[in-house]
Amino acid sequence: MESALDEIEQLDRNAEYFGDRVDGAVRLRGAVTYRCPLCDRLLVFEEGLDKPAALYRRE
Repeated sequence: MESALDEIEQLDRNAEYFGDRVDGAVRLRGAVTYRCPLCDRLLVFEEGLDKPAALYRRE
């Protein structure tokens, strides 16, 4: 997961498809992700769907 975070930090946060690129970087590492259509937060299930997700939101 550390390498995904490194990749995400180097992305342009103002890019048109920033959220999709973040999602792709995380998915490539095997974590399940979901972007909430209501609040635009990214939910990352690093330990499987039966464990709580980490929530990330734009600054």
